[in-house]
Amino acid sequence: MIHSDVCGPMQTSTFSGKRYFVTFIDDKSRYCVVYLLKSKSEVAAKFMEYAAMVETQTGKRAKYLQIDNGGDYKSDKLARFCAERVIQQSFTHPYTPQLNGVAERINRTLVECARCMVEHAVLGKELLG
Repeated sequence: MIHSDVCGPMQTSTFSGKRYFVTFIDDKSRYCVVYLLKSKSEVAAKFMEYAAMVETQTGKRAKYLQIDNGGDYKSDKLARFCAERVIQQSFTHPYTPQLNGVAERINRTLVECARCMVEHAVLGKELLG
């Protein structure tokens, strides 16, 4: 099972204009992959990239995708890809982020760590990405 969530928009964009990030977390190993995004519409493409990477590295395909009920995961492109790959999408109920706790927790941890590193290094907020 893969847990996923989109975080953003961040107050400051990166030098390349990215204000969001999406996380994909393997349920068993808790291995996490993060992609920076300019817009939420990139989620489907990033999941396809992630799924291809996992299949190449492990020889296994994802079977379940645990996601929130956000519009970023409701694209036809993602639905077709999951149908072709026989990946079952499991949507949480609206306005219940606690049902996607694995992804929500990793997002919070990433944001807190990034903010601490930027503050400690006395660098510009643009370097968060």
